[in-house]
Amino acid sequence: MHRKLIAAALAAVPALALVGCSTVTTGTVTVEVRSLPEDIAGKPIDITVRANGEIYETLTLDSGTTIALEEVPLGHTEIEATDFCSVASQMDELNPTMRLVLEDSGCTLTD
Repeated sequence: MHRKLIAAALAAVPALALVGCSTVTTGTVTVEVRSLPEDIAGKPIDITVRANGEIYETLTLDSGTTIALEEVPLGHTEIEATDFCSVASQMDELNPTMRLVLEDSGCTLTD
């Protein structure tokens, strides 16, 4: 009887350890520039990514470019495409991704 209890307790320890290790603290932000409106087409566009109010990354992207930023801290995330659009969303453990697509028709934000 005692052997069964000890075996069950020992089997539970690795499972509990795995639960503690699975905490996600960062996410991925993807920015895709498909096309831009005529007034700014052909020019690179400046992108600023902020995580929890702090600048995480600044980029300059051309049409036809996609970039993924990994290890962005979870929380309130903003992406600003200068002279085009600005979006914000909350990244958390359940939704650790954010994607902004820029097209001449506007900006689309997905997770």
